[in-house]
Amino acid sequence: MSSASEMDLLKERVGSYALKFVDGCKLIGLGHGSTTDHFTRALGRLPDAASRFQCACVSRATHRVALEAGLTVIPDDKVELLDIYVDGADEITPQKTMIKGGGGALLRERIGASLAKFRVILVDYTKVHVQLGQFPIPIEISNYGYDHVVTNVNKTLEELGHKIEFGRLRLDKNERLFYTDNGYPIYDVKIDNISDPKELGNALQNVTGVVAHGIFVGLCDIACVIDGDGVVAEIE
Repeated sequence: MSSASEMDLLKERVGSYALKFVDGCKLIGLGHGSTTDHFTRALGRLPDAASRFQCACVSRATHRVALEAGLTVIPDDKVELLDIYVDGADEITPQKTMIKGGGGALLRERIGASLAKFRVILVDYTKVHVQLGQFPIPIEISNYGYDHVVTNVNKTLEELGHKIEFGRLRLDKNERLFYTDNGYPIYDVKIDNISDPKELGNALQNVTGVVAHGIFVGLCDIACVIDGDGVVAEIE
């Protein structure tokens, strides 16, 4: 396994690699996370980036990085159809199904990806698995009656035949309940396998009180995967 500094270098390289997709783009959606941050900084280093591009940021953290990079940021209430959306993933399969939301921006990431004409996902080789399920599923839930929502999520998973390995409400660095930029808690649940991501995602979304879940199906047009030697392969 590569060291943290080596992994960061890989993320920087794949972030720069993704610049090849922005030619002819004006409206660019920026996802959330360390890999996307590298893309954002690389985008800001392009000539006349502030006038060439308008960026829609899915999180406050991404917004800060974009401004520091000198990019022009669209107000949240003015976001419309995007030319391209660039983001990372916590886990991805060769079929480009994903688990996202480890950073807590899953609802806005889903909206950003849904608004884009073309979606590019940037990951390192450790994020690629034949089947989803190595990473817990983040579920953004109502902050009203969230214990009841969690109970119903667990019941739904069990009715689908899944064994729950663990489930817990996410805490912040101060060991307090974590809230997303939208003001909702996140329930992270690890199950035994995810053989049908679409079915599972639909079932979770139908649970009253679930705002968004981290299973993304059909929201990636091309995945750029960087290996330990810094070589990028594209999954189309």
